[in-house]
Amino acid sequence: MSALTSTPKDFRQKVALSAINDEEAFEIVQEAAYTARLIKARGNRFRSTQQQLALYRLLRNIIGEHAPCTVRQVYYLAVVAALVAKDDDGYNLVQRSLLGMRRSGLVPYSAIRDNARSFYGVTRYHDLEDFGLYASRHLFALDYWRNEPHNVEIWVESDSIAGTLMDTVINHWGLRLFVARGFSSETYLYNAGEMLKEDGREAFIYLLSDFDPAGYSLAEDIARKLQRFAAPIKVNVARIALSGDQVRDWRLPTHDLKKGDKRAKGFRVLHGDEACELEAIPPNQLRALVSEAISAHTDPARFAKAKRDEELQRESLKLLPEWFRRGRGGQAFKLVEDEEEPS
Repeated sequence: MSALTSTPKDFRQKVALSAINDEEAFEIVQEAAYTARLIKARGNRFRSTQQQLALYRLLRNIIGEHAPCTVRQVYYLAVVAALVAKDDDGYNLVQRSLLGMRRSGLVPYSAIRDNARSFYGVTRYHDLEDFGLYASRHLFALDYWRNEPHNVEIWVESDSIAGTLMDTVINHWGLRLFVARGFSSETYLYNAGEMLKEDGREAFIYLLSDFDPAGYSLAEDIARKLQRFAAPIKVNVARIALSGDQVRDWRLPTHDLKKGDKRAKGFRVLHGDEACELEAIPPNQLRALVSEAISAHTDPARFAKAKRDEELQRESLKLLPEWFRRGRGGQAFKLVEDEEEPS
């Protein structure tokens, strides 16, 4: 039975009754992958429930270690673990499996990120108390870097990588995360340069892009234009991923260079015929790489104190509605509240 036709209750019961361990699951997947290819020629359905459960168990282990992550990151981890083939069939199998696992409650939907899609709107509140609670949790954030000598930024090539690094860069380290989305527009880079000038400190930009001709070219483009638009501020740009040495040392899955890319000739001379995506880096390893670069610019004790101060001030913000009601703001609020509706 396919995961897409199993009911959540029935499927959880199957998992609970499954007696296989991780080692047995791996053997089942290996046998299926290299004999039956784990899926039928039509419909991408599993040949047996046992194969389905075995792959689900191993994918759930991957997600448990690396979440939040994208579907493509799980696919690359599954390729490295020899669970699926490095081709479209392998990717489709992982994609369908993750859909079935989330629908059946095996993994939470929040474990898989998709930052390519967004919505627009204004956050509204029930009342002042509701706003105070929201502000304390989401709106107020101390500048951890106000006493540091450098301005540090992280730039990434795609929205998917931004989703993987958002919690680390923004929430933990309190820094800005920029998404190039390929070759950035002149306006985007000009505005980024203006922000660097407004800050005034020497800037360190850490950039991550794919190991391919476009990834190298866009990194050079960003560095050149940021340095021009931010002048006279000194802007240091370092590309910390992805390099050929990292691909080899970390044994990341690669793919052939895209045909027709005009930049491929020069890249091929320097690096060979294979390329690699940032999403091939295990998410935890990617976060650690970025954190290592950032941590070189801050004192650990000073940073920890700033985090503690932020928590104390967030607690104080919860009293905001009461302060507002007791002061002039409360009187103004009362007057508005007492106004009659227009007839």
